[in-house]
Amino acid sequence: MGNPLRSEISISEQKNHLRADFKAKLSLLSKDQIDRGSEKIAKNLESLIEQNSTWQKLGAFYPLASEPNLLSVYKKLLKKNKSLFFPKTREEGEMDFYNVSDDLELSSFQKAKLNIMEPRSEQKVQASSLQCLIIPGLAFDENANRLGRGAGFYDRYLANTKGAKIGVAFSEQVSKEDLVWDEFDQKLDFLVTDEKVYHWERMLK
Repeated sequence: MGNPLRSEISISEQKNHLRADFKAKLSLLSKDQIDRGSEKIAKNLESLIEQNSTWQKLGAFYPLASEPNLLSVYKKLLKKNKSLFFPKTREEGEMDFYNVSDDLELSSFQKAKLNIMEPRSEQKVQASSLQCLIIPGLAFDENANRLGRGAGFYDRYLANTKGAKIGVAFSEQVSKEDLVWDEFDQKLDFLVTDEKVYHWERMLK
């Protein structure tokens, strides 16, 4: 079933209302809830990656305070000789991913605009080379849709990669109703939460 026809302004307004709602939900999570949820998400994500052993080049993200903290998984993946790449944003609304090869680089990220932590590395990877991307967001639904923070960095980048798209979220971020979406929004292949792993096989290339 396609998305109901709405004007672009209407879609934008509805997305902004949803962002406000889910930001409010996230603000109610205590640090203990975030820590415990992050541990469960990390365990489920690690299991998913182990099941897909051909994934050697993985796009990742450095968490904001309200996002799942997956640094423990990243350290384990580096020890298993997986190649990890983290995003840096560009002025024109684009982003690129750069290689982080060890724990030292992982601990030396620097704060950039929007309070996002970015790697110091200058070793850029082509989007087409990434075999999977681990993706944050504000809200997700049970039909492979993701709502980001509004800048559009991920949707623009994901349009240029065929790698598996893995959303990660606390269960409180999963909407029981379909999220508003438009033609530019990129569908996910997996969603990993503290409660379960969603898999939309039809989305895989």
